Amino acid sequence: PSRSINDLPTVQNAERHWQKIASEPGAREHVLNKPLSTVRDTAGIFYRLGLVLQELDLGIGMTVVDFGAGSCWFSSLMNRLRLRTISVDVSPTALNFGREMFHTDARHHMELDPQFVTYSGHAIAIPDESVDRVVCFDSFHHVPNQAEVLREFYRILKPGGRLVMGE
Repeated sequence: PSRSINDLPTVQNAERHWQKIASEPGAREHVLNKPLSTVRDTAGIFYRLGLVLQELDLGIGMTVVDFGAGSCWFSSLMNRLRLRTISVDVSPTALNFGREMFHTDARHHMELDPQFVTYSGHAIAIPDESVDRVVCFDSFHHVPNQAEVLREFYRILKPGGRLVMGE
């Protein structure tokens, strides 16, 4: 029998990490305020964010997968730029932060039907050739099965689609 990636310590650790954040008010505030959580980190995040945005070459209405979305702050920015977003993460708790952020901030374009997908560790529950862009911002280095995930990115990207990583 094949093991689920959810049996791996990496995934278990991720969910424990997000559950701990969810239980601590200061930590919750920190992740819900990202990328403006700390004066020290914001400049570096914005610098890398600018590079990633430039390479994504976005257009209004495109569908963007935010892989390793965590609290979904990047998805939030994309949605506010009028892009369809699919936030993907191994942690259901992390994705709940994203749902909370989207539903409590009126600046989001809920008519674009933002989606939150828990990643199984093997297959990304998104149809073949259905997304314009995939972005990994500070997340790909956490992936234990990188070759498998790259094949999934290729599968879900439309012809001419683009993968951009900011690591």
